[in-house]
Amino acid sequence: MLRFLVAILLCTSYSAHVFGQSQVNSYNDKGLAKAVYSADQSMLATADGKNIKFYTSGTLTLLHEYKVNNKDITALALSGGKALIGGYGNFVRIVDIESGEYTQPIFIDGDIKKSSHQKVEKIEFIDANRAAVIYSNSFNILDLDLESFTEQKIFDFQLRAMSFGQQENQIFIGGGNKEVVKLSLQNLGETESLFPGENWILSIDTDVEGNYMAVGYENSIVKIFIMEENELVATIEDFKGSVTDVEFSADGQYLAMTSSGGICHFYSMKDQRVSLTLDKFGNELLGISFNRNGREIVTVEKFQRVRTWDVTPLNISSIYDFKDEDDKTGPSIYISNPPNITNDRVTVSDDLIRLQGVAIDESGVKNVSINKISTPLKENGNFTINLPLTMGENFVNIEVTDINDNISVKRFIVNRKNLDGEAYDPIEATNYLFIVGINKYEYWPKLFNAVRDAEHVANVLIGSYGYNFSDVTMLLDEKATANNIYQTLRGLIEKVTPQDNLTIYYSGHGYFDDLLNEGYWVPYDADVGATGEYMSNSNLLKILNNINSQHTFLVVDACFSGSLFAQQTRGYTDNVEKYKSRWGLASGRLETVSDGAYGTNSPFATKFIEFLKNTEENEFPVSQLVQYVKIEVANETNQTPIGNPIKSLGDEGGEMVFRKKN
Repeated sequence: MLRFLVAILLCTSYSAHVFGQSQVNSYNDKGLAKAVYSADQSMLATADGKNIKFYTSGTLTLLHEYKVNNKDITALALSGGKALIGGYGNFVRIVDIESGEYTQPIFIDGDIKKSSHQKVEKIEFIDANRAAVIYSNSFNILDLDLESFTEQKIFDFQLRAMSFGQQENQIFIGGGNKEVVKLSLQNLGETESLFPGENWILSIDTDVEGNYMAVGYENSIVKIFIMEENELVATIEDFKGSVTDVEFSADGQYLAMTSSGGICHFYSMKDQRVSLTLDKFGNELLGISFNRNGREIVTVEKFQRVRTWDVTPLNISSIYDFKDEDDKTGPSIYISNPPNITNDRVTVSDDLIRLQGVAIDESGVKNVSINKISTPLKENGNFTINLPLTMGENFVNIEVTDINDNISVKRFIVNRKNLDGEAYDPIEATNYLFIVGINKYEYWPKLFNAVRDAEHVANVLIGSYGYNFSDVTMLLDEKATANNIYQTLRGLIEKVTPQDNLTIYYSGHGYFDDLLNEGYWVPYDADVGATGEYMSNSNLLKILNNINSQHTFLVVDACFSGSLFAQQTRGYTDNVEKYKSRWGLASGRLETVSDGAYGTNSPFATKFIEFLKNTEENEFPVSQLVQYVKIEVANETNQTPIGNPIKSLGDEGGEMVFRKKN
């Protein structure tokens, strides 16, 4: 059984064609209300004909079911413990979620006979006591306490779409006028026309920052506009019917769109493309809603089939909206990378810095911006952004806002300094470790001990030598996909500086192509015989040649192409660490090597770890470790390890020196 060994860590990749789902079914085709979430996102409500139903999020367990009207419900909104419904006859009424009690219907135009063929199109809560309502060709503000209208605006076109802007006094509407109209809730007479088009507008939404607006049209098109510049930036087609709903995720990363043709597209705002399509719907899609926890969406089909979908792989950030007027404390901000910020300054040599940190607030974090760039926030509060650096001082300004609009700011300076010409200081050097270990292959035979070997090597280097946990990257089993391995290796080009060292340890299947005289690593998800899915020695060397480290040490527990190594040896000298080195150590030449008995380490890994643990020397060069492993493994097995400098990677005759921790 062939084996390979190198070091890597933590990448997530996502290849979801079908999300996990829960669903409920009903068969009334007149109840056309979109499903909506409660404020705490734990409950989902939908209208089914004359009934309103409340389910748990995710599992769709039925909590309450009330028959609340004699005419079909077409619009629905939730706020606190109450629901607001509207339907045919231009009625609205308030329903208590817990008890099912409801108010008498309020007929918007006051004449039920006259309006029986008309219906409420949209309802949105403005606050706990007010709601905005669209019916036929009218837009109204409803005072829920007085059960009367405080203001009313009649338009000369039919309305179908409504969305609140990020500023509380703005609302956007559209319909048969074929353009978006912006209104001020303080003065409905103040209107502004935006984005004129050629087709009916059926849906509108704006992103969390108020930067973008998505507009869905009757002619199977969605357009995305930059609001401030009044500029079209994207047109999305192929919906197989009119666009019935558009909605941004709470963090603004994705735009979801549904159509009467049963198509649901997810458009990535970051990548500016449709990144996922759900098209397994048997009926017209009426709408879609994102849960603000970032893990779930809900779709509603005609005939009222309601489905929730697990969208955790999209990595949508959680955002919650619980206002607390007594909260006057801003969020806490912690920076994990760069790690050594002293007196609000840090010095680096790269032209790009990976800024990582965490923002924490009891009420929830609403927004993180870094140098005025809105930054997605993960569920655990972590944020990451790559910042380009110019030579000299680079100012970093991090601003975090919580749900209650309290703001915290952290500022520091990143000083970019060219370190290429500076003397290497082994005490100040960062030792990066990249480990891959694969037992449970998707298509290749499973291995017994590759993951165990990888973990043990990482433990001894972190525990006894100058490797810090924060500088270690590991990819184990299903994390070690072809894409993850490649992207992680490529990322080291930006991360590792001329003042740093890099150790790579790979443990998994290897493959050698006699026809091409080429060796390969076999990733977790690579098919048998599909060499195009493997990591070739040529690509590996190309990446390593671009990693400008002081020392690179590549360790591979597998058959490895001998062409990687120069046929020469060298001994230790007192100043050998001053010169750049590129060393490799493989568990065998062009031969099959042992994986070892189940629950043990491979013979190669055993000797590698044995030397690191048992040597009495506090400092030793890489050649000493290589020589020990080569001799001991060859004496006790039928495999012959090979270890030498790697050709054509800038080796200058130096060697990495391992130092034990005090």
